[in-house]
Amino acid sequence: MNKTKLNQKILIITNGNLDHSSSRIRALQYIPYLESEGFTVKWLPRVPHKSKKSGFDRIVFAFKKRVFLLRIFIAILIGNYEILFVQRFFVPVWLFVNCKRRGKKIVFDFDDAIYISSTDKKAEGKTISVIKKANMVITSCEVLNDYSRRFNENSIIITSAVDTKIITPANKKNKLFTIGWIGSEWTSKYLSILEPVFIELSKKYKFRLLLVGAKDSINFNCETKKVKWSLENETKYLNKMDIGIMPLFDNEFERAKGGFKLFQYMSAGKPILASPVGINKDIVLSGDNGFLCKSEKDWYTAFCNLMDDEVLREKMGIRGRELMLEKYGLDVCSVKLVKSLKELQLYK
Repeated sequence: MNKTKLNQKILIITNGNLDHSSSRIRALQYIPYLESEGFTVKWLPRVPHKSKKSGFDRIVFAFKKRVFLLRIFIAILIGNYEILFVQRFFVPVWLFVNCKRRGKKIVFDFDDAIYISSTDKKAEGKTISVIKKANMVITSCEVLNDYSRRFNENSIIITSAVDTKIITPANKKNKLFTIGWIGSEWTSKYLSILEPVFIELSKKYKFRLLLVGAKDSINFNCETKKVKWSLENETKYLNKMDIGIMPLFDNEFERAKGGFKLFQYMSAGKPILASPVGINKDIVLSGDNGFLCKSEKDWYTAFCNLMDDEVLREKMGIRGRELMLEKYGLDVCSVKLVKSLKELQLYK
């Protein structure tokens, strides 16, 4: 880290709480690094922890959500801070205007194509307004950064970092070859791309699919184990995989995704297979740390190559881990974030 420390106060507003992956990855895991560099950090989430229990719990959640929002507005309006860091949340533009009048610096971070929405017709307009008002915009990939720079030249890329001290290789061998995927119920739709591939593979190999966080309704014609995602068990499940996969549709929204699950696999020392969409084309060095797979034939061939060659799997896994430590790990990304925030204080 840069040894020049500033006694600066930063107010971090996140779209979700600790149980929201984007908020945790894009903002919350940086707090210890910011504090070690002299920043005084105050964090306010937009929502409390989610509750899926009784109807009464949902009523309480809705009430708390309004309280949390009011607390954010008050903190932005009269709080003691120099930098306002907003993660993915559409703060009303009039609040940003108020901040700038008071001499505050605004950082806006987003890691998905939030300007594309089937339910919010104003999503693009809100995104553009927030980008224009920010002093600095942070995105997770080239596609988002190109979009942001159309409205704000002070836009930078910080990839979605994995803590390589937490997710580490375990080097345990599975009795049954395991193809792994980690994500959410919403993103598990992309697995449908591989259904015919899994059917063909099952004719030649015995293997297991390990799906972490996928919909319960997903079903393939092969042995499959589905487990709920949890932060506590994330590393354990990653280390039960022999290879990690990231299939994607090739659409505008998917081209703007940040490739986080690839970083997770690589941090755990796993070779990766991915669709050549968006940032995946930069993360996957085909033949080095994994393979890019465009067609069903590409996927099938890549699976066969890795399932037949333990030495190749090990070599690719080691290379992926090296790339994490060199380019994509939390330590590397924290240096870039701290440097950018310090430079922001000099930016007029």
